Amino acid sequence: MRRDDSARVANVIVACADDDDAANLAAMTAPATPPPKRRPVAGRILTWWFGAMSVVGVAFGMFADQRPFGDDVLEHPLVMMFLVVGIGLIVLRAALRRPVPEIIPDRLLLFGCFVGLAAFLIGNWLAVNLVAIR
Repeated sequence: MRRDDSARVANVIVACADDDDAANLAAMTAPATPPPKRRPVAGRILTWWFGAMSVVGVAFGMFADQRPFGDDVLEHPLVMMFLVVGIGLIVLRAALRRPVPEIIPDRLLLFGCFVGLAAFLIGNWLAVNLVAIR
């Protein structure tokens, strides 16, 4: 609350206290404004989000057994996959100039990460079993 608003409220309270009129005080105070409503999420955005996580997960999972980035823990393909996803979300935020949770809700972001993890494991399983067939 700004300084002049607090002084105005104090004057209203003093004026009402002098009049001993509680109804006057209730009439002068404004009701609380409701929080802004979130816009519904477009289905097309969620389709792209889950589809991208699935494709990226399978792609990184296919090469996970070969360890193309190195043998360090931070160079594991799963870590690199989530690094690429994070960079993609930062680019999305910069391109649309809106916070990512306004575009894709938090729970669906987390669910998309689990979809990517499952796709990574599926891609890794396919790659290992396809090599065993050859």
